[in-house]
Amino acid sequence: MRKFLFAATLILSLLAMAQITFAGPKPKGQYLPGNTQAPAVEIEIPNPVSSRPGGLAVTFSAVLQVEEPEKAAGRVVACAESLGGWFTSRSKTELQLRIPTQKADEFFASLPKLGVLLDRNLSTLSLAGEREELLHRLKARKATLNDYFAMLKESGDSTVFTIQSEIVNLQEEIEQTTGQVEKLQDRMAYAQATVDFRFQERGAPLATGISRFPWLNRLGLPNMRERFRYDSK
Repeated sequence: MRKFLFAATLILSLLAMAQITFAGPKPKGQYLPGNTQAPAVEIEIPNPVSSRPGGLAVTFSAVLQVEEPEKAAGRVVACAESLGGWFTSRSKTELQLRIPTQKADEFFASLPKLGVLLDRNLSTLSLAGEREELLHRLKARKATLNDYFAMLKESGDSTVFTIQSEIVNLQEEIEQTTGQVEKLQDRMAYAQATVDFRFQERGAPLATGISRFPWLNRLGLPNMRERFRYDSK
């Protein structure tokens, strides 16, 4: 008798586990057509980022004159990465980077140490008002969605399809608006920087005949000049 009860209990436990496994996790806050029960609506509104006062988007461009553009670009990228940034595009003469807004001034101040700063331009754009408008819109859409779910419980066969359609459209609008808020906050969190490189020609040897290259000095540059001048005659 005890063996029979143990076997029955084990079978019931396995069946319960199998039902949970095949059912899978239910999506949160998403309405599926044909479901008349209102799911828990959990619309995540991104938290405001810690950026400059007023929620500013920062755009910066600079022109650096350097002797070796590729090496200079590597040093600029290394500086950006040390501050938590990265480059988004890189060519022989141009770099496009994203820099944390809170560290942007530190990055801008380091550029004159990497070359001759020929030009620079800094602009800011306040996105706080646009972000707040989108957040209010999200809050209103969430309240409307909850109202639709409440109406769905009491609706009849003649109105259930209309309410279901409105719920699906409203969920799509909420997802799009949430994406717009995230893009705005990304622009406020990370400055956009563009650095152009200009080639700086090396100076000619000094009039004293002393070259900047030691191997030419060991050969005796003045003597070589006199020898070439004599041979040409």
